[in-house]
Amino acid sequence: MLNKPIGPRPPRRPHRMHKVRVGVQRGKLVCEPGSVYADRGDKIVWSFEPSRTYCVIVKAFAGPLNWDYFVVSKGRGWIEAVVSGDAKDGYYPYALVAVEGERLLVVDPDIIIPPPRGGRA
Repeated sequence: MLNKPIGPRPPRRPHRMHKVRVGVQRGKLVCEPGSVYADRGDKIVWSFEPSRTYCVIVKAFAGPLNWDYFVVSKGRGWIEAVVSGDAKDGYYPYALVAVEGERLLVVDPDIIIPPPRGGRA
C-alpha cells in the first residue's frame, strides 16, 4: 500500500526567544551573549538604551533572519528578528552598530544555526 499512514508526527519544539542585551561601557559597545544559538522559527530580540541610534547588519549573502539589516533611531529600545524557516545551518557573523555623538561604535558577534536534529532537513 503506497499511501500507508506512518503514524503521528513527533511533537515540534516550541520556538524560543533569545534576548541580547546591548550597552556602551567605557566607550565600547558590548553585547551579552556574544553568540546566539538559535533554531529556525526562533525570535532574537536586541534590547538597548533608547537614547542612541542602533543598527544590526547581517554579513551574509543569504542571512538566517527575516531581514538583512535593521536600523532604529533614538526613542526605541529594541530590534527583533525571526530566524527563517529555511535558514541554512551555519555560523553567521553580524555587525551591531551604535551612534555615540559623532562616532560609530561597532561590535561583531555571531548567530549560530545548528543542523536539524536527526540529520537532514
